[in-house]
Amino acid sequence: MKNKIGILLAIAMLAVLVIPASASQSKLVPITSIISVVQDQSITIRTDYFPANDTFNVLMGLSGTQGIGGILVSKLTTGAGGSILAKFHIPPELQGQQIISIRLESLTVGYPAIYDYFYNNTAVVVPNYSTTPYTVTVVPTWKGPQEGFPGIDILSVVKGGSVTVRLINMPANRNYTVQMSDSRDAFHNKGWLDVSVMGTASGGIFNATFTIPAALQFRPMISIKMINQTTHIWITQSFYNE
Repeated sequence: MKNKIGILLAIAMLAVLVIPASASQSKLVPITSIISVVQDQSITIRTDYFPANDTFNVLMGLSGTQGIGGILVSKLTTGAGGSILAKFHIPPELQGQQIISIRLESLTVGYPAIYDYFYNNTAVVVPNYSTTPYTVTVVPTWKGPQEGFPGIDILSVVKGGSVTVRLINMPANRNYTVQMSDSRDAFHNKGWLDVSVMGTASGGIFNATFTIPAALQFRPMISIKMINQTTHIWITQSFYNE
C-alpha cells in the first residue's frame, strides 16, 4: 500500500509499559509478539530485546506486505528498551481486513525493520515466547501464503560463511539479483554487494543458501536483499553473523 492515506499520529500511545532491558540486550535480535486484538479497533503487542533510547515508526498495511509502504499509525519510543507492551489503533482504512501487517522501523539507532501480522479478530493471544533469545537459527513464524507477497525468513547462519533462507510466495520463472550489505549501511541503502543471480523455477516456497562475501565475513550484522529483475521490486531481511 502506498503512503497516500493521512497519517494517524499520537492515537496509538494509549498504553505503554516499559520493562527494564537486560544487560546483554545489545546482542539480541529485536522481536515482537501479538498479545491481543480488538477487531477493527486495536492491537496490543509485546516487544523483546529492543534497543534503548530509540524511536520506531509503527506502520500497518495489507496482509503479506510486511507493512512496507503502510499507514503510519504511531511512533514508539523505547526508553530503557527490552520488553515493552504497546497498544495501537487499527486505522479506518484497514478495518474489515481479515489479516493486517504491522511494521516497526527504527528512526535513530538504525536496526532493521521488524514486522509481523495478525488476524483482525477479537482475541487474546498466548505468545510463543522462548526464554532463549534467537540470534542464529530461527524457527520462522510464517504460517502460510498471504496474498502472494514474497518474503524471506532466516533459517540458519554459518558465521562468515553462508546464510540459509526460506523464500515464500515467490513468483515463477523470475530471476532475482541477490545482494548483501553491512546492516548499518543497508539502513541508508548503500554498500550492497552482488552475491549471485537466482532463478525461481516454479516459484512458491523453497530454501536457498547464499555465500557471505569476503568483505562482510567479519561484520556483526548483515542484510540480504533480493531484487526481481523484471519488476525491480525487492525484498530484504537481516541476520546476525554468529
